[in-house]
Amino acid sequence: MAQPIDIPASGPNRRLDSWKEIAAHFGRDERTVKRWEKERGLPVHRLPGGSKAGVFAFTGELADWLQPAAPPPAPVRVQRARWAPIAALASVALAVVAIALNYPLGTRKAAAHVTNPEAEDLYLKGRYYWNKRTPDDLNKAVDLFTQAIVHDPGYAKAYAGLADTYNLLREFSLMPSGEAFSRSLAAARRAVELDGGLADAHNSLAFASFYGAWDFAAAEREFERAIELDPHYATAYHWYANALVCLGRFDEALAKIVCHNLCCVIQEWYEIGIDPTDFGMPARKKDEPSEPVAILQFPA
Repeated sequence: MAQPIDIPASGPNRRLDSWKEIAAHFGRDERTVKRWEKERGLPVHRLPGGSKAGVFAFTGELADWLQPAAPPPAPVRVQRARWAPIAALASVALAVVAIALNYPLGTRKAAAHVTNPEAEDLYLKGRYYWNKRTPDDLNKAVDLFTQAIVHDPGYAKAYAGLADTYNLLREFSLMPSGEAFSRSLAAARRAVELDGGLADAHNSLAFASFYGAWDFAAAEREFERAIELDPHYATAYHWYANALVCLGRFDEALAKIVCHNLCCVIQEWYEIGIDPTDFGMPARKKDEPSEPVAILQFPA
């Protein structure tokens, strides 16, 4: 099955001769790609013969569809502006939901990237469903992260979210581990390529490298990099500790989980208005996140 992301713009321009093949090309279901054709202009062609005639598409055109679009003409800008207040309100509402679910919003170091507002909105929705950890919700998260990438192919956090979702689909759904991890690795590597300073991307790549590729050295290197970029990233400590347990390095795993728990305590203190510096804990440096990193409460 073709990868759902990172489709090369050049190479053999294969013809896909049914909705089933088109859906498989993206790693989605037929209903989703039909909606993409209707709402987002997915380039699908129809054979002569009426509404029930067959459809086909070319992989080259599908790859081009995923690339950043040229600036729209003035009438399109006016149309999009009409929806801007709605998108802004949705972003605010989703931010509130995400904070309530203890998910970090922009608290980690990342390279400067002017994110498409619609892509960010879709990303936040994806994280909301990702946190729910059910098969249906994880599939919704895949759809939302993929849409975010379509809107903004340079959005590293959307690729990291997609990688995290595939990391969990093999555990919370019937998706085969080989299929899930191959997609996760592709998405995580793309996230790191786009933004090497994003801790989420390195943590996603570490998880997939350890459990998917059994590349322990690479996984440890990526876990360490994620923690170096964000010393308050509790989930990185948690996943790193789990990996160390699998390797039988129990003392090191205990040290990492202690760091994870300390991050949890500090987070809870900040949430109820207690300043950890009152108890002798060091204050954050100026270049560290202004708010403590939030904790994902569910194990992965």
